[in-house]
Order: sequence, then structure tokens, then C-alpha cells
Amino acid sequence: MAASLTSTPRTYCWRWRAGGHVGPGLHAGAWASPCGRTSAPRSRSTWRRSARNSPRATSRRSGRSRLSLGGCKEVSSGRFRTWEDLKFLRDSWDGPIVLKGIQTVDDAHAAMDAQMDGIVVSNHGGRQVDGAISSFSALEKITTSSRVLRAQKEGTFTVLFDSGIRQGSDVIKAIAMGAQGVLVGRPFMYGLAIAGEQGVEEVLRSILAETEITLGLSGYKSIKEIWAKRGAVIEKVDTSPEKTKL
Repeated sequence: MAASLTSTPRTYCWRWRAGGHVGPGLHAGAWASPCGRTSAPRSRSTWRRSARNSPRATSRRSGRSRLSLGGCKEVSSGRFRTWEDLKFLRDSWDGPIVLKGIQTVDDAHAAMDAQMDGIVVSNHGGRQVDGAISSFSALEKITTSSRVLRAQKEGTFTVLFDSGIRQGSDVIKAIAMGAQGVLVGRPFMYGLAIAGEQGVEEVLRSILAETEITLGLSGYKSIKEIWAKRGAVIEKVDTSPEKTKL
């Protein structure tokens, strides 16, 4: 199986979550905290003070801790990446490259121009920018592009989807809207936390079973039958207060 490289160029700095700064959260020595607090000088100082007072701070000078924190600093470096930077990836990686976090048609086209092999339409779980559009709204726009659809059919470009996949019906909606596959993150992490490997397997089995059941109850035999069928499979409903008044 060929390995693919997934890049998330839009998350070059950590998100700002007001609740995370004033409420209880992960311990200062945990993964999310040092990564999130190394992008801004003030936050970096806050993290160093809290780390010194942490019982976990005794090992922060170890090679493993330094390597972990170094990786976090590189990922959340605060350095803006441009489309030109992708040329280095393309020249250095022989396998497929997929860009995650694409939300506009223009960016989907730019990914194709940069010789990327695919994209993940994603708002990163809605956790990065307050007020960002939903991933499904972005998917609807991107998969209406004739250029994207043509490349999908020719097998030269793949559109994946994530952010919000919780059950089989979510999978059906994404595939019908034109995604060629979905990514699942948080659900299997819940399963992992509760029951380890068995929990992960149970979550994935449940989603697959729900997908098959939803397909059957909708009158279809396979995922291929619903791909990019849009209105034939799903219907967009206006749930605004003006439209739902009795």
C-alpha cells in the first residue's frame, strides 16, 4: 500500500480558545498545552511558569520531552506557508500528497495547480476559527466545480471530507455530495479512551453498520450508487425560524 503525505498548511499557529485560558483543562505538561502556548511570547512565558510548578516538570529536560516540544513548536511555529512552499513537498515526496483544511473552490483549484493529489475538505472539527463555515457547506461548493468533478472522474484528484462524521447517515450525506471518502477522528478517540483497541473497533464497526443500514433503507446497494448524486439522495432543508413557523 502506497503511503500518502497529508499537510495542514492552514494550522501553522495554534487556535485561540478563550475558554481554555480561563477554565480547567489539560495539565500544563500535557501535549495540547505546550503546543498551544509556544506561538505567542506572553503565552510562552505563562507556560514556562506553570511547567516549573508542575510535578511533571522533572522530566521536561529529557530527550523525549525536548523532541516532543520541538515537534510542537515546528507544527505551531507561527510561520505562514504559501502555495510556493508546496513545491518543496512535491519535489521531495514521490507519493501522493493530500492537503487538509481546504474550504473554498479557489483553494481546491490552487491545490490542483500545485500538483497535489487530493484535498480534505475540513474546518478541523470547528475548533480552529470561531464562526468558520461548516465543512459540509464547503464540500457542497467545492464539488460543484466542473474542474474538480472532472478530475475526480478521471482519477487524478481525490476529495475527502471530515469534521462532523459521527454516524452512518453523515457518511451517506458526504458521499452523495461528492466526497470520495470520509475521515473519522473524535469518535474513535472516545472509543479508545473507554475500551482501548476494542473500543476503537466497536466505534468503526458501528459507523460502517449504520452506513450499510442507511443505504439499504434508502433503496441503494452500495456507496458507488450514491456518489455525487446530490439531490437524488439528500435534500437541503431550510431550518431558519421563518421557514419553520407553524
